[in-house]
Amino acid sequence: MKVKYIAGIYGYDDFDDKINDFIKDKKVIDIKFTDSLGIHDRSYFEGTESALIMYEEN
Repeated sequence: MKVKYIAGIYGYDDFDDKINDFIKDKKVIDIKFTDSLGIHDRSYFEGTESALIMYEEN
């Protein structure tokens, strides 16, 4: 079993594309998702989302 960590800025569609592109030729065991929110300069919020993919090579 191998693992791959993918992260991106919250709300952008390319996060899904990165995951789908990575897993298309792999046997996926599990995917764990997390997200977080940070505050910058007391008025700007930025979120990130990440996925830990557990897989085996085909």
